[in-house]
Amino acid sequence: MLKQNIGRIDHVAILVYPQNFESCVERLARTLQISFQRAYREDLGLKIATDWDAGLEILAPTGPESALWAQLQKRGEGHMSIIFGVRDFEDARKRAEREGFSAGPEVGLIGSEPWADRFSVLRETSLSEICGINLVLGQVEPKY
Repeated sequence: MLKQNIGRIDHVAILVYPQNFESCVERLARTLQISFQRAYREDLGLKIATDWDAGLEILAPTGPESALWAQLQKRGEGHMSIIFGVRDFEDARKRAEREGFSAGPEVGLIGSEPWADRFSVLRETSLSEICGINLVLGQVEPKY
């Protein structure tokens, strides 16, 4: 059963080229003996595979219109983000902005994801880069 991660890493996201998405997901699933659920977010231009129990998410932009396309072209495949669990999304976002971070748009569930019924709240926002990493604030509350 999932639990809410507060004040610690919730999950890690890895960015891959679209043509490598399926092979990456399949190899990781076999190697780590985990099971990914796949979703397509047309609004974000992303293919997503997530194993919430393992804390691993694989993302692939579907084309140049995706917000992550430029990042993939600039940095290539690999670690993309560390999603850090917070208790209160709005409070954490305001605190980060007071500390000089810029926060990206909020991303949450749209309801069609295969894991949507597992969560009562799922809200995330990317912060500006720090220490060479992309940090994401995430209020990720599983249904109990």
